[in-house]
Parts: sequence; C-alpha cells; structure tokens
Amino acid sequence: MAMGRKTQVKIGEVDIPKDYFALSKEDKKEICEFMADRIFSMLNKSVVEKRDRDYLANQIIKSSLITNELEENYEMCQVLVDIRKLINEPTD
Repeated sequence: MAMGRKTQVKIGEVDIPKDYFALSKEDKKEICEFMADRIFSMLNKSVVEKRDRDYLANQIIKSSLITNELEENYEMCQVLVDIRKLINEPTD
C-alpha cells in the first residue's frame, strides 16, 4: 500500500492564552516574538539560506493557519497572523 503525501504536517503543540484578544499590544508582541524565535531556531538547524528559512517559516504558518481554522482555534489563528506580520516586517 502506497502512502499518500499529506498536505499538512503537525510539528508541535503550542499553548497560547485563551484571552489573547484581550492582551495588550506589548504582551501580544512578546508572545509572537517568542514563537517566531522557536520557529526560526528549529529551521536554523536544517536551513542555511535566510531566504529559504523565511520561505519555510511562512509555509509552516500558512499550514498551521489552515489547520487551526478548521479546528476553530481562532485565538491561535490570530497569533499566527500576528507572527506572520512580525517576521515579514522589513528590517533596517
């Protein structure tokens, strides 16, 4: 029996506060920076090029958004959107 390729892969579990929407901008940013750092730390172990790392980070977020939306985890969806904004911000 041939195994079909999954379109989504579960990498890990992350807990976020249920009251994420009520948090201050600073607290939200802190959570997102922490999570972005974890994503990049994981990718840095196997990806050399920054361009490739950024692409893969965006793909992980995209896949996670799909999964969390299907599971109606809207707080996590918002966190993922905020992380995506954070990692795609232009840097000086």
